Amino acid sequence: MKFLSTILLLIATIHCSAQITFERSWGGVGYQDGQTICKTSDGGFAIAGVSSSDTSTYLDIIITKTNEYGDSLWTKTYGGSSANDFPSAIVETHDGGFLISATTYSLGFQAPTLSDWWILRTDANGDTLWTKIIRHVNNDRMQCISENDDNTILCCGWWSIGGWAKGTLLKLSETGDSLWSAQMGSSGNSYAQVCKQNYDGNYIVAGAILNGTYGASVFEFDTAGNYLASHTYNMPSIAENVNSIDHLPQGGYIISAKAGTTPYYDVMVIKTDNNFDSLSSQIFNDSISMSDFEAKFPFALVPDSGYIYGGTVQVGAHMDAVLYRIDQNDNYMWTRYFNLSGECKADAVLAIDTTGFIFSGQSSLTTNISAELYLVRTDENGLVLINSTSEFLKPTSLVIYPNPTQGMISWKSEGETIDEIRIISVNGAIVYSKNCSEADGRIQLPTLAPGIYTIEFQSKQGVRRSKFHLN
Repeated sequence: MKFLSTILLLIATIHCSAQITFERSWGGVGYQDGQTICKTSDGGFAIAGVSSSDTSTYLDIIITKTNEYGDSLWTKTYGGSSANDFPSAIVETHDGGFLISATTYSLGFQAPTLSDWWILRTDANGDTLWTKIIRHVNNDRMQCISENDDNTILCCGWWSIGGWAKGTLLKLSETGDSLWSAQMGSSGNSYAQVCKQNYDGNYIVAGAILNGTYGASVFEFDTAGNYLASHTYNMPSIAENVNSIDHLPQGGYIISAKAGTTPYYDVMVIKTDNNFDSLSSQIFNDSISMSDFEAKFPFALVPDSGYIYGGTVQVGAHMDAVLYRIDQNDNYMWTRYFNLSGECKADAVLAIDTTGFIFSGQSSLTTNISAELYLVRTDENGLVLINSTSEFLKPTSLVIYPNPTQGMISWKSEGETIDEIRIISVNGAIVYSKNCSEADGRIQLPTLAPGIYTIEFQSKQGVRRSKFHLN
């Protein structure tokens, strides 16, 4: 029924203007996950996530840079060898480079058993300019990073202080020198999830503070780290934690938070005035799966027309990535499910102006040690159009052989002429392409390293993909 509804909606929404959409995954052997994403000034995207080279090694941080079509331009790896490292945010800097906030177990003060904050600064090609580890006793976790108007840096998360988790805002110079830090006030645990420079030039940090139950909280600081004000939004007997905060063009703020308990949370959206006084709140009961109280879910403000959120939901016997589109009056517009193969999830989403959306996440999860990075770009209706003329994919048979191969691949299609063939490596790079106009044929691959590759067949009916192993 879900497939039939999607096909009918595709037919109903056919339009003439070309639009870029795609659904890609890459990674090969081991575990990959595209945990956070940012749009870049050249029209492409940068995805920060985790990767292991096989099913037995620890997780390193990866950054993959793509063009607007989702083609991988480069991938870089960062981290130690003794334990896991994972990113929480990536932003493009004023000079076209990148800032990444991360938590490291492999490089910290008490590696590999306890974690520390890790900040990475790269150039536009992903080459490291500097890194900084913030060392404390016991576990710490980093959640967000942003660049200020004067090129200084804000980052946040929590530090272990006196046996409590303390939500912390840290300001750094452009070169990574610590300038000051401030904590979210609470006699118990507090968590800082997101930080940024406010429209008035001061700083905001938001998360949760414990006061009986956890309440969603926003703290304001000036540029010298002096406390200005705090605001808490708390429903009785329900724990809340801020996920994102955005200043609205018409004034006021929209705050997303999660409410409930592990592993399934409801999404809470709070709208305030410019003083952070609550104007309305809405809870959406479409629970999304998250691993813990600090895990974030995809949320993005759509210019002048509401917002979008998502995550992972149970659909039948498997997990699907999901997006929910909400209008500016908090009404559902549509829901879309995505599953390329295996278990899938959405980790982060962006609104691309008013033309569509892109999310990063994970596909083909078969065990906790095997999965691929997942990248999906949709139109404004949440649809992945098969090609620029918006034709939907018609059933047909297409087979490749032999698999595994020594370098020769044959294909046979029933009633479908193939226009172009592309070979894609595990890091998403196109390593071979060929134009053709045949329903069946054969190609000799160039000299490539042995491993797993994806072959894409482009026709007037769309794109078909298959994996093969090159010996």
